[in-house]
Amino acid sequence: MASLEIYRGERRMVYQILDDRFCVGASPDCAIQVADATDVARFERSGDGYLVRADAPGLEVNGEPNRSRVLAHGDVVRVGSVVLVYLEDGQPAPRFGGARVPRGRPAGP
Repeated sequence: MASLEIYRGERRMVYQILDDRFCVGASPDCAIQVADATDVARFERSGDGYLVRADAPGLEVNGEPNRSRVLAHGDVVRVGSVVLVYLEDGQPAPRFGGARVPRGRPAGP
């Protein structure tokens, strides 16, 4: 089962992906609420993984603007002020470092 590590400032949470479709954004219908998101990121099962897409600009994957992308293990998705790290089941959790560090992520303690 895939999951998302969610970073809100210094807080880290894990969201187990149970649904074939869910969204992240400011809409009350979203599974993960992000008050300052200007768009909704829609996640949809695609083969063995997930596709993320946005209806308008504002979605970043690995620091680059994207409107649609099939996610790979360790991909970093930014929606508003929230950073999501996509993790595939059975894969070791990646460490933030080098080019994988999302822009603007606060430094650790």
